Amino acid sequence: MPTLWVFIEQYLARGSKWPNNSWVTCHGFAHLYVRITSRVIGDEKLAPVLDLANMEAREPGKGAFGNMFRRLRAEHPHLHIYVEQTHERFGAHLFRLGFLKLDPYVYGDSYIYKAG
Repeated sequence: MPTLWVFIEQYLARGSKWPNNSWVTCHGFAHLYVRITSRVIGDEKLAPVLDLANMEAREPGKGAFGNMFRRLRAEHPHLHIYVEQTHERFGAHLFRLGFLKLDPYVYGDSYIYKAG
């Protein structure tokens, strides 16, 4: 299983070709599934988008997501970040980091961070 960072680099090196999804390892996480895709949010098409799904921190509340997010922003500022189906408490943390809550009737309890 690749690290998140190796997965992103390999995807970019292939010129955005398959595979575009994988279970990955990342410091502080017990489970993390990712995909790189494009998404239509409202009437805006965003690409590339890193989807984060099935996230489980080894120790919730100890900064695993914040550390990963800061590194993503520093190393891959061109990536939009989409967090799938999160709970309200974590959603409040995402909002503080600059994520936007999406329409729950369309996207469920998901959030987007727009690059740029």
